[in-house]
Amino acid sequence: MSEANPGADPTPTPNPNPELNGNPSPNADDGEAAPAAMNLGEAVALLDDEDKDTAVTAAEVVMKMVFGNEMQKMMAGQGGAIPGVIRAMGRHGSDADAALKFCKLLRNLSFGVMDNVALAATSGGVVALASALRAHPGDAGVVAEAVWALGVLGRHPAAAALLPRLRADVDAALALHAGEPQIVAKGMYLTALIDSAEAMATETVEIEVGGAEEGADAATEAAAAPEEKVEADAAPAKEP
Repeated sequence: MSEANPGADPTPTPNPNPELNGNPSPNADDGEAAPAAMNLGEAVALLDDEDKDTAVTAAEVVMKMVFGNEMQKMMAGQGGAIPGVIRAMGRHGSDADAALKFCKLLRNLSFGVMDNVALAATSGGVVALASALRAHPGDAGVVAEAVWALGVLGRHPAAAALLPRLRADVDAALALHAGEPQIVAKGMYLTALIDSAEAMATETVEIEVGGAEEGADAATEAAAAPEEKVEADAAPAKEP
């Protein structure tokens, strides 16, 4: 019969990653525990809270719950997280830290889930992200997350159609962070999307103008045809 090691710790060592223990913590990085009773639905609902700190904490909880989990992202999207975080950006976005957390959550909810991309693109996500860029162009964290999120949403046609309007804001923000490799990389991708959207818009206008001109020519020809027929009918018949 073996003797117990007197130096052993009888208490099992918990997994240092709270996500792997099934206990996502909104403050895992600073060691504070998440509210034990808060589930995904409750956290999503609190995104609409009037109190900035409560809304930010809710965003952190949702972020921990959906990170790397496509099913959770879909559930959060279906539960109203995307319009909720967009409203939170409008309500509390003047605070840089809050804006960063909300941009990050919107990007994460959309990444890899096209239903969420479509919802964000058609629910004011692009406008909210552009507002964050305008409000905090000098904050590297906000710019990085907003530019990244715009790149994610920009693959959807509804978002792509709005991108050319953001050219000046994007260029101005990127110019302030030319020495930040992550921002430069994400900025190059977003700029390419803007270039593509502008080219597509120009091509569409050319096609529409060309079609209108062809239609006008056809209408002119159609209008002239009866006159030619009347002139032909009025001309005296030649004798054989």
